[in-house]
Amino acid sequence: MKKLIVALLILVMAFSIVGCGPTEAEVGGSPTPTPATGTKEPVDEPVDEPEETAEINVIIWGVAGVPTDEALQMVNDKLNEITIEKINTKVNFQIWDTGTYVGQAAVAVSSGDDIDLMCTFPAAAAHFAPMSSQNMLLPLDELLVEYAPELLEIVPASYFDATTKNGEIVAVPVMANKVNDMYWVARKSVFDTLGVNEADVKTLDDIHEVLLKVKEQHPNMLPLSGDNLTLDFTYPAFELTNGGYFDPLGETSAVAAIVRYDKDGNTDYKVVNRYETDEWLNITGMLQQWYREGLIDKDAITHHGQGWPLQRDKNVFSAIRVTNMVSIESQSQAVGEDLVIIKLQEGTLATNALAQMTWALPVTCDEPEAATKFMNLLYTDAEVINLLNYGVEGVHYILQDDGTVAYPEGVTQENAEFNPGYVDYLGNHFLAYVRSGIDPDIQQRSFDFVQTATTSPLLGFSFDTGPVSDIYAQLSYICHDEYGPMLFTGAAPDGYQDEFIEKLYSVGLQEYLDEAQRQLDEWLASK
Repeated sequence: MKKLIVALLILVMAFSIVGCGPTEAEVGGSPTPTPATGTKEPVDEPVDEPEETAEINVIIWGVAGVPTDEALQMVNDKLNEITIEKINTKVNFQIWDTGTYVGQAAVAVSSGDDIDLMCTFPAAAAHFAPMSSQNMLLPLDELLVEYAPELLEIVPASYFDATTKNGEIVAVPVMANKVNDMYWVARKSVFDTLGVNEADVKTLDDIHEVLLKVKEQHPNMLPLSGDNLTLDFTYPAFELTNGGYFDPLGETSAVAAIVRYDKDGNTDYKVVNRYETDEWLNITGMLQQWYREGLIDKDAITHHGQGWPLQRDKNVFSAIRVTNMVSIESQSQAVGEDLVIIKLQEGTLATNALAQMTWALPVTCDEPEAATKFMNLLYTDAEVINLLNYGVEGVHYILQDDGTVAYPEGVTQENAEFNPGYVDYLGNHFLAYVRSGIDPDIQQRSFDFVQTATTSPLLGFSFDTGPVSDIYAQLSYICHDEYGPMLFTGAAPDGYQDEFIEKLYSVGLQEYLDEAQRQLDEWLASK
């Protein structure tokens, strides 16, 4: 009997051990149980909670106007179908009018408004230079590596030299044809009445003769007008009277410190005051003469952020256009009639062009990862680019067989509900469709042109105005706001130029020039 009881106990213990399954030591110490075979129920693996959808606010300005609320909401709804799926981010894409943007974008950031991503403006307080110098932009190096690696493959590494401050990338240059040429553009319907051969118009003197004929034969027209406080004959970079160029050192507000170079890139690397050069005196003197002859719109100095003159006012005969080869081919369509387009000078690739319009995360950004992911889409995703440029397909535009876009039936440029016109500066321009009537291959031609474009010998250098920020602020106001409008448009009276120069030096111009020279010499030495 005793032997039988012992045998039964051994049998029970054996069944108990089998039922317990492998021990923790037997499965390598894993805290997750290994499923047993047979009828035992498997243990569920832990499930990660879904990430919360981020929300970001993005701002840009519409150069051709602001869409209707309904159209913008429709575009935002479609955009979020894409972004929530691809990057788990809801985007509030805002389009401001130009005048509001130039005056309020930087103010909104400094006031702490909830802005996560923005396009820096070509000039004034919202330009890359003052915003970066005033530490209003977040560093992007690590964010780009982790959340926008595709963007880094598309934008040439050398471009980031123009948007680097204190060794950190703080903005991404727009990926577009940044070689802007200077054109004189006129209404062909009026030009053809003047008895002038288009092929004979090549110089400023030739344009002067045409403007005189317009005043004589069409006295109710404005022969020449401008926008944004300038007629653009003085646009940074071009020296029309000698065929040369100047590099404004990555700055487009004061534009007082420059280095001049010729068409072959030869330079002495000497920083000089732009407003005392022969080029400046010759061009502003010419404008003064034209103004007194009644050839220039006397209200030009008030047309601040009101759109390009030929689009804004049917009574304007001509204007200057500084743009690239893609945009100039679309001007006839933008204006709504045939145009005479005369190239005055071919541009070069320089730091100021790369820093002119950039995408950046302002210090108000509270969703830097999501904002960077969306910025990556602006440089890599054709669907996003064309949605934001042209609206919803079938509603705001139609895609034609040749790959160009046109307005739907019954929609024109005048009544279009979505036509912001920022195709040049919305991320990667080369991903955008082109409008009907433009060569469908122009994007490829433009891309190829950029690869061989003439470059400034100072490409990559950007003047950090931080050490002279107080002087810079005063110079910017004097040049851009106080004296500039009268000088840019020819309205300046005699003695105005001398008064202007005297005031520049009184607020510290020489110290400003010396600091620019010091930084440039240091940069050259590092090369």
